[in-house]
Amino acid sequence: MHCFSRHVRMPLIALSVALALDQNDPTLPTKSGVKTWVDVETPAQFHTMTSSRGDRWDLVMSDEFNLAGRDFTAGHDHLWVALDMPDGVNRAVGTYATENAFTADGAFQIRVDSVETNITYFNVWADVPSWQNKTMYYRAGMVQTWNKFCIQGGFVEIAAKLPGAINPESMNPHVTGKLWNSTLQRSVPVKPLDRIPDLKFYPTWPGLWMMGNLGRALFAASTNRMWPWTYNECDERYRTSQRISACDPNPGYGLHPNMGRGAPELDLVEGGGSDISSSLQLAPGMPEEYRLFPPQIKYEGVNNTDAKGRRGIGSTLCLYGQTCLTPGANMVDIPTSVYAARGHKSWYQGLRYAANNRCTPVEAQRQAYASVAAAQNGTIDDNQFDIKTISAGPAALGHQLQWHVLSRLQWLHRVVPLRP
Repeated sequence: MHCFSRHVRMPLIALSVALALDQNDPTLPTKSGVKTWVDVETPAQFHTMTSSRGDRWDLVMSDEFNLAGRDFTAGHDHLWVALDMPDGVNRAVGTYATENAFTADGAFQIRVDSVETNITYFNVWADVPSWQNKTMYYRAGMVQTWNKFCIQGGFVEIAAKLPGAINPESMNPHVTGKLWNSTLQRSVPVKPLDRIPDLKFYPTWPGLWMMGNLGRALFAASTNRMWPWTYNECDERYRTSQRISACDPNPGYGLHPNMGRGAPELDLVEGGGSDISSSLQLAPGMPEEYRLFPPQIKYEGVNNTDAKGRRGIGSTLCLYGQTCLTPGANMVDIPTSVYAARGHKSWYQGLRYAANNRCTPVEAQRQAYASVAAAQNGTIDDNQFDIKTISAGPAALGHQLQWHVLSRLQWLHRVVPLRP
């Protein structure tokens, strides 16, 4: 795991770098010349990097996990701490234990055990917050750098092998090399680089993510009305929802008066199998003038069709499937004419992403730069995704391992085997 900060070139950048490094660090420079938070076993060629824009970035933290048997119990490791507690959020079905997070064979690893545990926890998300009894069925691990290491901005690089059922007894198609095709009524070959054909062999929801240090994941008293706020204006509409509000002249705890604070979340990657999510979670949310147009039943009725003969589904639940017939309800700034009336772009247009070259390409899903670039710089008439005109990257865009019982219920969790 590597964290980079931009090289100091001008005062403005120097400020952001200073905030990304140790605050008021009283320690003396190291004799080795290696920064305090940089693993001495990180090869020298990784101490700097050049960004896609040609800027130099300096390494400020790394962990190679080469030392076996590290103890992540609270107070024992310089960088990480593992949790010993049940997961009381997101309808979780597991607990976390320090012994399930460890280093071995040159990697940080998480073990999941099938263990039934009866717990009592305080559910702050219930309609009436109260103590509740619950049975947990798995035990896994979560590690955090909370109150140990923080970075305000930079570049994070992690090499991770995500978990799955890949033992020969699992009958995973990627292990057996074949998959039953019900249409052909025979087995078809599955190559090592083919996409995952069956998600049931990947039933966990690992996550690699960051959260503002004023909140600590799973400690609900610290995240309630703090996560995922990042707002520094006094607005009476949000005052009671944001615990540290810019409307408050005396927030206490040594905090500045009239300064809004919170704990936003940045998910580098979460998911299981081929279901992957990367997201930035903020509150109070996006202003209305930047949101998608809301679906309307007059367009979505089952008797309605669009110019391409696509039929409405009979409800306004089309939004998450990007199948709405309502103009502008599927993707921001599309169709061009619908959003032009706003007079401003509705979304950030400069996202940089790279192709996944590790999987066998699906020819029908290949995009041509020329046709996409021409459409982006011109006019897009269709209301739904078209592979010839719309970039696929923006359209779908701690550590922990959490069992998610083949559902999408777990969306805010952490821990996977890490390998630098």
